[in-house]
This record gives sequence, structure tokens and C-alpha cells, in this order.
Amino acid sequence: MENIEYIIAGVILVILVIGFWIIITNLERRQKNSIIDKLSKLGVLSKSNHKAYDYDYKINNINFLVKFIFVGNIRELSFNSLRHWQIKDKKKNPMINTKGFELLEGNKVIIVYPAPKQILKYINENEVVFVKPNEKCFDYYVYTENTIDEIKHLEV
Repeated sequence: MENIEYIIAGVILVILVIGFWIIITNLERRQKNSIIDKLSKLGVLSKSNHKAYDYDYKINNINFLVKFIFVGNIRELSFNSLRHWQIKDKKKNPMINTKGFELLEGNKVIIVYPAPKQILKYINENEVVFVKPNEKCFDYYVYTENTIDEIKHLEV
């Protein structure tokens, strides 16, 4: 019975971790659903069966393949090349798994949420540009929840 304090502390810690996980997951789901609602109001959105992207989307009589990327609270997202996408945070710079999205043919859209402070495209090793809505970044367009309304003005 002398270890009861450790057991209670362990149980409280587990409950706190599960609680934070539930809150974060719920927040992520709400952000994604908000974006899905906006897209659905602007065009026709249907769930994809392909592992490389999430939705098929039709707006202004143009079909798009839509991939969602949840990046959390990061400073910067960079598109180093067609297939190398990188999250730049204070401590780590992990790569994002494209799951073959870069190999697909067609009009492609990447939706990043929540919006990072900067989205960059590397032109070469020394030159970068800011990624803007409705401008191609390699062979896809990139939007955030703040810029998703700009998709209605997209002309391919």
C-alpha cells in the first residue's frame, strides 16, 4: 500500500494524456470539417478511394484531386520539390509522406491545416518564394483554411 501514491499519479497522468489527445483530435476534425463545408458550398466534393489523396472535387467544371495535410502548430511548410515536402519546426524538420500524390495525373490541390506562418517553394538550393493561392506550386495548388475561398477564382 505504500506505492498507492505512484499508482494514483500514474492513473491521473494517463487520464490527462487521453484528455489532451481527445481535445486535439476533436479540434483537428472540426478544422477539417469546416474546410470540407466551405468546399462543398463552392463545388461538388466526393470522398476518394485512392490512398494518395482524400477527395475528388469539381468546381467551375474542372476536376481536382484534393489532399489534406494536418501540420499542427508549425512555423513553416516547404515544398522542396515535387515529392519532398517538409515541416519546419523549432526542433525537427520531418518530411511529409506524399503517398504517391506527386505521381498522379490531373489537377491537384493540397489543403494544409491549420495554416502555418509561411508556406515556401524552393526554386533551387538558395532561392525560395512564398506559395500563394491559385498559383501552381510545382504541379499542384496549395491552400489553407484561411485561403480556401480563393479556389472559386481558380482557372486552370
